[in-house]
Order: sequence, then structure tokens, then C-alpha cells
Amino acid sequence: MNALLGNGEEPFRTAPIRVCGVACRFLKFQFQSSPAASSKAAFTLIELLVVIAIMGILAALLLPVLSSAKERGRRIQCLNNLRQFNLGLILYGNDNSDRMPEMKGGLWAWDLPYSVSDVLMKQSITRDTMYDPGFPEMNQDGLWNFGGLPGDPYRVIGYAMTFPGTASVTETNWNRTATPQQIQFGDIMLPAPSPSDRAMVAGAVISERGENDSAQRATYKYSGIAGGFAPLPHRCAHLVKGMPAGDNVAMLDGSVRWRIFAEMMPRTDDPLCPTFWW
Repeated sequence: MNALLGNGEEPFRTAPIRVCGVACRFLKFQFQSSPAASSKAAFTLIELLVVIAIMGILAALLLPVLSSAKERGRRIQCLNNLRQFNLGLILYGNDNSDRMPEMKGGLWAWDLPYSVSDVLMKQSITRDTMYDPGFPEMNQDGLWNFGGLPGDPYRVIGYAMTFPGTASVTETNWNRTATPQQIQFGDIMLPAPSPSDRAMVAGAVISERGENDSAQRATYKYSGIAGGFAPLPHRCAHLVKGMPAGDNVAMLDGSVRWRIFAEMMPRTDDPLCPTFWW
């Protein structure tokens, strides 16, 4: 500073500086803001609209990316759930001469009798493991403690099972043991499938009752499916524009992989129950 305050001179002198070869001067320091300077610093309406438009474009570009990332996360968590579920079933088989639990009670392919769930939970299969993170609303007390039929209470979980006696599942899809067996198909005895191709537990891809023709899958309904629990209509866990993208499937060999819906087939045959696909 070249002068003291209060002597009638300006508190700061303007000093020339050079930025990128262009001579400039600092604005003189003033104790009171200038109305003219304030008006120049404010946004005009056009500038504000341009900023809003740019933010809208960025949001439109980023939202699909964020949504896709969230869905990938849900699929990975679903895969981990099924891997843990499947491992518990393999341990159960090891403790029970390779046999899978017998199912009694229930109406749909994801109905798990209390008696079976109690046994499976001793194999480190937790409640959270039994629900697909793609449909988190299912993991609630109303379905976990559903009860259902008198004398044979069951829980409604988020995955379809293939144990002997599983409600609505065609017998050719049952797994009586953890080792693949020959399959009786009418009068024909089919050879045992590869354990890497035989599903043990599958993500619940469901369509409305009676919708079980694979050639007509594009015309079917995959959400808003009513069941015995009125507060929550059912749907597929991984939908894209109203159509199932697919779901994870756990195999007898312990592997788990994503299967796209175009490769799935209907696996249930009860006309009073929704169709389950895997």
C-alpha cells in the first residue's frame, strides 16, 4: 500500500498486471458495493435457462447409467444369495445320504414349509439369502410368516425350488437327490443330465395363471400377479420395460449363472397357480 487509510487518498492504487500478454488493471477497492457491478454479476434469464437445460441433458445421460449400475449390483447380490442357498442345500444332502428335503404343503413353487425352512437354516441359509434383491419388498414378515394352509404352514420366499413335492412344479424338474438322476418322461426314461445343467434353485420369473406357452411369452403378464397376500402383488424380480430380463439359476454342481429369459422354459403345470420359468 502506498498511502494510509483516512488521508483522502484511495486505500489501494490500481496496479497494472499482465495475463497471457494482455495488460489489465485491478478494479479499485471500495468499501461499498457498486449497484452497477452487482447488476453485471447477476445471471440473466437466458443464462439461467441455458444452465438449467445443460443440467437436464446431463441428468438424462447419467440416469440410465446409474440405473444400469444399480441393476448390475442387484444381479450380483442375487447370484451371491443363490450361491449361499445352494451351498446350504449341498451340505444338507451330505448330511442326509444325498437326499433333498421332502416338501409337504404350499401352493406355489416358492412356498417353503416351516419344517423345511427350520432344517435349512441350520445349514447357514439365512432369511435374507432366500429373497431376490431385485424384488426386496418380498422380504417382509407378512410373507416370511405367511402360514397358509392349516396344519402345513409355509413361508413365501423369493426363489423357486425343485425339491420332491414342491408345489406346482412338474415332477420332471424335481431333484430327489443332490446327484442327477434319470428322468421319467411318460413311458421314456431319459438319461441323467449334467449337474451343471440341472437347476436346484432359481430366481422367480413368473407369469399369470395359464400363461405357459413359450412361443407366446411376449404377450404374457409378468407383474401385478395376485396371490394370497393381498398387500403385495407379485412380479418378476428383474423386469425391463415390462418383460423379464432373466434371472440367476443355481445348479446341482454348486455353480450359479445368469440365464436370459429367451432361454427359459415354463416349469410348473398347475392352472390355478402362476407359471414359474427358469
